[in-house]
Amino acid sequence: MRRDTRPCYRQLPEGPSQARLDLDDVPTKQLLAAAWAGLIRDGKTEAADMVEAAGKKAYGDEIFQTAMAAACGGAGIIGEEPTYG
Repeated sequence: MRRDTRPCYRQLPEGPSQARLDLDDVPTKQLLAAAWAGLIRDGKTEAADMVEAAGKKAYGDEIFQTAMAAACGGAGIIGEEPTYG
């Protein structure tokens, strides 16, 4: 049986060398929004508020709101302009 070599992000790494995530490929606002969502999920609301404030200060309110929506499974895509109406 031939081994499937296509990347699958849902598979667990086979060894420590495969567990490394290249953070240069992930936008910082996406990492920050994911951290915010994780803190909310874990009930760490005070820390989540600090991360939210930092994200809004660094990227602006609308951009970070879109990133937070995407991190929570919302319709927004990181870097996409919000649409209204």
